[in-house]
Amino acid sequence: MTKRRLATVGDDPTKSAPIGTELRINHVHFSPHGASGTGEVENWDFFGSALLAVQFGTPEVSRVDGSAVLIGPGLALAARHVFDPVIDDLRASRLGALAFSIMPDGLMFWRLRQVFYNDTDVVLLRLELASPVPTDGLTCATLTTRTPAIGEPVMIAGARGEEVGTARDSPARLSVRVGVGEVGEVHSSGRDRMLMPDPCLRVDCLTVGGMRGGPAFDKDGNVLGILSRSWSTNDDLGPSYVAFWWPVAAQMIETIWPAGLISLPTSLLELADNGVVPIVGREAMKEITSPDGAAHGQIQVDLAPWT
Repeated sequence: MTKRRLATVGDDPTKSAPIGTELRINHVHFSPHGASGTGEVENWDFFGSALLAVQFGTPEVSRVDGSAVLIGPGLALAARHVFDPVIDDLRASRLGALAFSIMPDGLMFWRLRQVFYNDTDVVLLRLELASPVPTDGLTCATLTTRTPAIGEPVMIAGARGEEVGTARDSPARLSVRVGVGEVGEVHSSGRDRMLMPDPCLRVDCLTVGGMRGGPAFDKDGNVLGILSRSWSTNDDLGPSYVAFWWPVAAQMIETIWPAGLISLPTSLLELADNGVVPIVGREAMKEITSPDGAAHGQIQVDLAPWT
């Protein structure tokens, strides 16, 4: 299905903003609702700026190849395997990358400035706003460290797109989709060595290509992690596997948008302690530093499970 949305990619609006300008950040909750299943969302702007479509391209051709979730100013979570095939081209500037949200009055664009790699399928993205700041501020999703119970409903959201021509002559062909299902398994140390070595959970619902990297919300509407893997079965129950976000909580972030927001380097743990990226259950996480880990930015997180 095709819908036309106004889209303008420009300069970072905060660079020319007067001193004292306030940036409003609204952390919200998106609770699962409706019966289990998967389908297209009719009101595409339901998630506001919190849900991102990740677009790779050249001046001639672009494609939406995954999803992400905005968790704070200029910070998003996504799936590493979406970036693996293109990361060399991105670093060599042979390929460009944007992330955009569907807003009531058009598309809001972010430039991808950095992908913070690690040993899991969850990556942090550093973004820079390339559209006007929304009048009501940015809508960001809220993180949680809670472990959901077996049988609990989970909602997975994402954007699915097609390859398109230049923005001047081709509209973006995409859809916003959700899948709702029950938690079937929880693997706090990973499911297996090859397929899902990361801490993860199985959700019994169908998800489709393009949704990978999109957020998974628990019954309270908070982000458990991102969609990492999925399969299609005859009964349309998936399964889909969600990688928990918390293994990247202590990863070092060297720069952040907007400039001057907080002392650097930082991490999601420090941003939570400063109220920039709220984490429900922050007290359940403890940093563990190996003797030489801090010097190499290698700090692990020990999570005390809670429900």
